[in-house]
Amino acid sequence: MHVNIVLLNINFKFMRLAIVGATGLVGRQIIDVIIERDFFFSELILVASDKSVGKKIELKNKTFFIYSAAEMLEMKPDLALFSAGSEVSKELAPMLNAIGCKVIDNSSFWRMNKKYKLIIPEINGEKLSSKDMIISNPNCSTIQLLVVLAPIHKKYNIERVVVSTYQSVSGSGKKAINQLDDEEKGKTGDMARSIFNFVDQEIEFFKLKNDGDQVKYGEIAYKVIGKSISILKAERLVLNCMQRMSGIASKTKIMCDLIKSNNTKILDTRKTIPLNRFLEKLAVKIGGGENHRFGLYDMIMIKDNHVDFSGGIDRAIINTQKYLSENNLELFIIVEARNLLEVKEIIKHKNVGRILLDNFSIEETKKAVEIINKVCQTESSGDINEKNIKDYADVGVDYISLGAITHSANNFDLSLKAK
Repeated sequence: MHVNIVLLNINFKFMRLAIVGATGLVGRQIIDVIIERDFFFSELILVASDKSVGKKIELKNKTFFIYSAAEMLEMKPDLALFSAGSEVSKELAPMLNAIGCKVIDNSSFWRMNKKYKLIIPEINGEKLSSKDMIISNPNCSTIQLLVVLAPIHKKYNIERVVVSTYQSVSGSGKKAINQLDDEEKGKTGDMARSIFNFVDQEIEFFKLKNDGDQVKYGEIAYKVIGKSISILKAERLVLNCMQRMSGIASKTKIMCDLIKSNNTKILDTRKTIPLNRFLEKLAVKIGGGENHRFGLYDMIMIKDNHVDFSGGIDRAIINTQKYLSENNLELFIIVEARNLLEVKEIIKHKNVGRILLDNFSIEETKKAVEIINKVCQTESSGDINEKNIKDYADVGVDYISLGAITHSANNFDLSLKAK
């Protein structure tokens, strides 16, 4: 976030600079850059939510206090850098303009408003004038991309750009980083809390039930306190996610309980709702199951069509080994077998980690397990349900994969009631 201050007609020597969203991840980064580059100001006004007001931040051997929005307005800053979300920008930016303060906004609220300029200093900074009171930044991906594309466009006139961007966890702030840290340590966190706080960080969330706890009809899982408009905004998404995930976790728990006396583990599949795979696989783990691969990138799975297109089991496995070697990859290999003859072919290859026994009868599965004799892992799938899952587990397979625990799980009956 940077612009030409001279074009904005602000006097460096007496500039009172406000940072709105100062305690957030992006806000702290803005402060670090300002200090690192000796950005001049006569007064630095750090602004955050009511929870942070009064706290201290030490910068360059100086102590700075966190102020409220109301206190900031009384202090009359000359320039305010915003990184506190669209709702805050919508409310505070015009109020600052009214007292003569210019705003550079990092949220999405003003970006598509033709009344205000969307500025990347290296590309169109010259369009700024002293009359501009609100200056909007594109998002981070756009800024970086256009700085590179601008000179190319001037020379060759680019007509179309196709871009895929991937949001880093840090882009969602401290809460997202803490959530990722918890997940890496095996803690699942609270999906409902995350959604409520994404809509409004001031919502208070009280957890009465933990992920994986059993519940009875009429019991309360969570209580939330906050602005009614914020709770209503979040309500449907929270209920959709919790009903879906609770349904998957419950179905997984039922299947796991049926084979709890065995060493066999329940696996999910990639049969998930588009864009919801992470949540649905998280629900499987909460229910006691384990996650199969997330995509086509984290495991090699040789199935029937791969075998047929390759000209047989041996050729398919050899091709896979060659691919991994040439690309310096180390990926776990699973090979699907359609019959006992293919099982015997597969176990000749030492680098196969697991054999998938797809649509094998219970008797065929028993024979396959005996043939494999722990040379590699075994996995059963296909037409396995509550009635026969125990029989498959009893023959000694290591895993049973069930697409039904995600694609056929019934939503759990949950509701949110105002009091």
